[in-house]
Formats: sequence, structure tokens, C-alpha cells
Amino acid sequence: MFDSGQTITVANMRAAKMLGFDRPETLQGRSLDVLLRLAQLRGHFNDDTLASLRVKMRDLLNGSKQRDTFVSPANRHYEFTATPDPQHGTVLVIQDVTRRADAEAQINRMARYDSLTGLPNRSQFAEVAGAYTGTVQLGAQIALMVVDIDGLKRTNDTFGHRIGDELLRAVADRLASVDASQAVISRFGSDEFVLLFAATSHDEALLRVERVMATISGQYIVSGHEILIGVHSGVAIAEATKLDLAAMHMNADLALDVAKKETQKKWAVFVDTMDHSFRSKQRLKGDLRKAIADGALSVAYQPIVNVRTLRMTACEALSRWDHPEFGAISPAEFIPMAEEMGLISELTRSVIERAIMDCSKWESRIAVSVNLSSHDLRNMDMVNIIHSTLRRHDIEPHLLEVEVTEGAIITDRETTGSVLAELKDYGIQVAIDDFGTGYSSLSYLKDLPVTKVKIDRSFIADIVKEGRSLKLLRGIVQMSHELGLSVTIEGLETSEQSELINQWIGAEYVQGYLYGAAMSADEIAKLLDIPMEQRLLAAKNDLVPLLH
Repeated sequence: MFDSGQTITVANMRAAKMLGFDRPETLQGRSLDVLLRLAQLRGHFNDDTLASLRVKMRDLLNGSKQRDTFVSPANRHYEFTATPDPQHGTVLVIQDVTRRADAEAQINRMARYDSLTGLPNRSQFAEVAGAYTGTVQLGAQIALMVVDIDGLKRTNDTFGHRIGDELLRAVADRLASVDASQAVISRFGSDEFVLLFAATSHDEALLRVERVMATISGQYIVSGHEILIGVHSGVAIAEATKLDLAAMHMNADLALDVAKKETQKKWAVFVDTMDHSFRSKQRLKGDLRKAIADGALSVAYQPIVNVRTLRMTACEALSRWDHPEFGAISPAEFIPMAEEMGLISELTRSVIERAIMDCSKWESRIAVSVNLSSHDLRNMDMVNIIHSTLRRHDIEPHLLEVEVTEGAIITDRETTGSVLAELKDYGIQVAIDDFGTGYSSLSYLKDLPVTKVKIDRSFIADIVKEGRSLKLLRGIVQMSHELGLSVTIEGLETSEQSELINQWIGAEYVQGYLYGAAMSADEIAKLLDIPMEQRLLAAKNDLVPLLH
């Protein structure tokens, strides 16, 4: 406690110890200035610290402040709280808040730095990068590099998250070993690192990118485990005077997408056409969302023909999108887009509705086949959707076949099996589509409720010229038959292929351009009474387009 003349009248032992004295009596009767000079003589404060403390305590005793903090030379943190007392002066409470200050500093660091690698995180990157770019020379090129580690989930699943964390620390160490003093290195996400560095030229920046990629790719030894990782990277390069970190990061992300899809060298540098492609894709996404909502997509059907009778027994329903401005958009483009946007189930529902409705118009003379995605197979509502649609259009379940790929099955085998089992129990046919292009595991054919195998077109592409392809195809068909499954061979294009399949392979059904490309429901109806021998004759006379 200080009186009105700023002389200490009361002090306890804790206050004395905090100010560097052994006994509280040493403080009593002394003015603030005398007290501080004594503390300085005892070596408790240096000149700079003493001056700062004097100003802080005067402000508190004068009533200019009620609370202030102070850090001692020993790095102890103190909080001062002043409470004026009109009768006695001012009560000054000194509290050691070092633990609290350390905790706050730790929390602040955790908010700004990655706890696993110690690198700046996303929120800190802009600040560190801004300080770094302020030191580069005029005319320099700034490169921002987004690095994506392949297979981290596989490592976690195989060896555990502890090994995965050690792997990430090892990657961070390799990044730092390239040239840590000349770059800003940050970890943005679980498997994403971001680098920012300056170079004298565009070519030098590319050489440094090559060096980084060579350094961090390849084999790591982590706790005795040999782990091989791949790396993809997207790079954006700009002049230091035109630096826009947010824009550069977005451009590097676009380049990363390209590197993952198109390039062999695993990294790509942003160019303006990527931005144009991105904007076009974003527009298509918006248009696709509207087209699905408005029911603007159509369904076409490709005949599936019985090899022995040459009669059309079914057809595959295929979604089609005729864009009002860009024309026909390939399913290879808009179906992955629908999956990415979470719209694939809505698209599937519309195809199922239209396919079953058209099947009812064909008077139950042929079946119809629809494709289900991995997302559809994880949705138990899909079973109810199919059941209710069949009942509403009064179609027997055996006239509907669902096609699923091996990749869709492996996504969630337990749920997938449950959905397919319910469909099969209801009487719906279940086919494995594109067999031979995915995992081709016999356990899927043995364990899952499958009734048919559709062999991918790649197996018959060269059966006319290559005897081994013919033997392989025959072996797959025989194996499928021994498991009680029927077989459809896709991609049939020539009469020579048809003759070989009929003579040597033994498959029940074929599908391909030889018997017709995808066509409308009305065109399918016109073909119901036309023997396929006429199409084979037309094929030999180059007249197939006339029958499409």
C-alpha cells in the first residue's frame, strides 16, 4: 500500500520477493523512486527495465491506469492492479502470471504454427510470407509451390497414425533441407505443404521446383518401415512487384489439379488456360445442377443382344446431356462432375424413372439396365426408390438390371453387399460392369449377390488378331459360367468379332456398335421385331448407320 505521497506503508513478503528484497520491512517507509533505485543496485533490474517499470508504476499510482503488466529480466511475468483508497492512498496488487503468460504464448503458437512439424500453418503463412517477400530484390520472381503427398491415408491405414505423423515430419525435414534459409515453408493440411521462394529468373524457379520434387519424392525409412511416397505439385510464378498471395495460391491449386490428371512429371506450372478451363468447368457445374433439377438430361439406350437368337433381349440406359450452347457433353465429363458435386444420386433417380417408364412402353418384351454409382450403393434409400418406381409403372423386377463397377463395390463392401442383396432378393438382376479393368477379384463374384458379368470392351479389341486375347476371354467366360453367372461382352464392333464370340467364347450376350449405338426409346421400340441378322448384313454392306 502506498500513501498519497507514493511512500510504501504496508508490504507483504510476496511483494518483497517479487521486487528482489528478502524482508517486507525493507520496503516500508520508502518512496517509489528510492525503492526502484535500491532494486537496481541489488542487480534485480537493468537501466532499461527499471525505466519501463518506473513509468508503469507511476501511471498506476497516479490513477492513469488501473492494470498493467511487466516482464522481468528473468522472464517472469507480473500483473499490477491498482485500487485507489481515498483515506489511505493506493493498494497495489502484484501477481506473478508467468504460467498464464506461458500458456497464452503456447496457445498463440498453436494457433499460428503446426504442432506436428513446427512449420507456420495456414493462418500464419501470409504474415511470414509477407515479411519474406519484403526482403527480395526488385525484378525477382516469386514462386508459390503447393505440394501434395500421395498415399498418406494408405500409410496411416497400413502402419498407424503414429508412423504417418513421423512420415510427415520427415517430409518437412527434407523440404527444409533443400534451402530452408531461402524459402518460406508451411504446412496447410494433413498432406499439403506450401513453399514460397524467390528466384532471379523464371528458369531458375523451375530448377528449384525440380530440386524440391526430387528431394522429397521416393523412399523414407520411418521407425524401421520402408515407405515409398509420390508427390504432386502445382506452381504459380509471378514478379515480386505484382505479388498477390491469394491469387497465386489459387493458381497453384489449379496447376496441382492438372498435375494430378495430365502430366507425367508430377508437377505443373500455372498458365492462363488453366484459369479459363476452371471457369468453364465452374459454369458447366452450374448448368449441370440446373439441368438435373429441370429434368433436361435425356436417356439413350444401347441394345444388348442374345448371341444365339440374335434378338435384342435388353438395352442399357445411358444418360445424355445436350447443352444449349456447347452441344453434346460427354458422360465421361458430366458424370464425374455430378459425383463431385454430390448430384449423382439425383441423376441416377432420373435415369431410373425414365428407363423404367420407357420399359413399360415396350410392353415387357425386353429388359432395361441402369448404372449405379458407388454413392448410390451406400444409400439404402436407393432400394426403396427402385422398388417404388417398378410398382408405379407396373414392371416386373426381373426386367430391371443394375450395373455396378468393381471400384464402386470396394468403396464400402459391407453396405454395398446389403444394397445389392436386397435388390437381388426382390428379383432384380445384378451385373458387374467393366469386369477386368478394376480389381478383378474372384471373391467379389463369389461373395456378392451378382447374376451377370459384363466383360470390358478392351478384352475383344484384338481377338481377331491375337490368339492370347481370345484364350483369355474364353477363360473368363468359362470361369463366370462355373460360378453360375451369365456373361455380356461389351464393345462388339465387327462381324468378325461376332463370329469368334459365337464360335469360341460361349458368352450369352453381346453389346456394341455392331448392333447399334445408343438411341432413343422410340427407336428401340422400332427394333423389337427386327431380327439382328439384318443388322449383321447391314454391317457387311456398311449400312449400319441407316439402322441406328
